[in-house]
Amino acid sequence: MTVKTANDVTEDTQPCSVGWDRLAALLGRICAFFVWLLALSWRSDADALAKIDEQLAAGKPVIAVFWHSSYLALFALAAGRPVTVFTSRSFRGKVIAGICRRFGYDPYLLPPGRQGYHDMRHVLLEKTRDANRPVLVGIAIDGPLGPRHAVKLGALHMAARMAAALMPIRVTSRPVWAITSRWDHFKIPLPFAKVRLDVGPAMAVPNGFGRNPAQIEALRKQVHDRLNGQG
Repeated sequence: MTVKTANDVTEDTQPCSVGWDRLAALLGRICAFFVWLLALSWRSDADALAKIDEQLAAGKPVIAVFWHSSYLALFALAAGRPVTVFTSRSFRGKVIAGICRRFGYDPYLLPPGRQGYHDMRHVLLEKTRDANRPVLVGIAIDGPLGPRHAVKLGALHMAARMAAALMPIRVTSRPVWAITSRWDHFKIPLPFAKVRLDVGPAMAVPNGFGRNPAQIEALRKQVHDRLNGQG
């Protein structure tokens, strides 16, 4: 199976694919520069990411989950960590992949539907076979298209299969611009905002949890509450 990294040129249904890829790469660099510039002004507290670093140092794979609305702040504040990020094989996805590269992340472009899920699973299982390489995956757990703050099961299934620690990351910022016309109410911390990351305790997702509806709902609620600062 071949899974495209963000450095690969993919054949999309768009005309002039190479031209679109170059434009996406350029926009990714421009957006990353503005995120970096904006983050320089923030009064940020990302010390809680040490909890993730401890898991990685112990050789434990980590799946870090967060709301789709908060990923802009995470681009800058988690920079320098070996984060694997999955995004769609689309123009927008390629722009996001370009931003990820500028912050040192490892983006993969996925096709839509079940094939994308299978490709993601293949990549992660391959990564877990390398005992000398820490595995850290970042997933917007209500993405890519919502509903807003609905915990989807893909990350939970992957954590179970990988025996990975599932770690919710909550981002709070003041003042912030929330784009309420978007499905996720995408949040952009304003210049000089106070931005804080909180990381919940590592959660173990048992294999076979998907066969128990009560356990599914309990796990969903636990993740939802921790991402909203209620757990």
